[in-house]
Amino acid sequence: MQSEFRIKKHRYIKAELHRSYHTAFVLPSTPSMIYEALVKVTKALTYFRERYGVGGYALHLFTPIIVLDGNLWSASLSRKSKVQLKNVDHLFVLFGQLNKDENDKFMNEEDQICDIVTRNSFVDYLRTIKKDNKEIYKFWTNSLR
Repeated sequence: MQSEFRIKKHRYIKAELHRSYHTAFVLPSTPSMIYEALVKVTKALTYFRERYGVGGYALHLFTPIIVLDGNLWSASLSRKSKVQLKNVDHLFVLFGQLNKDENDKFMNEEDQICDIVTRNSFVDYLRTIKKDNKEIYKFWTNSLR
């Protein structure tokens, strides 16, 4: 992202994208609150894109965020296939969802990055998003000159 768009600072530049999610200490038959939250935020994002999408030089930045009231853990596999687990205040989930076209005939999968952030770090995270949006705004306005 940095070299292609000349954006120097943004939370997605070196972000690790999580592709799966799990709620600990619940029965397997329990509906996944994480999945339901990702579906809802993706539907809301689709709604806003359809309502506010305009042509020309307008740019709308929608940041789907899920705020978690609790502990958030990031799990990954090391090169030696050992599970690495760490407590984090935010992470990014790449969520793929099937969408139908306006005629309900064709389905396509659309990936969306969703920010997951703990309630305790939410205010600081909003400051980070504000800085990132300013960086994108600088790039955008410089590109139009």
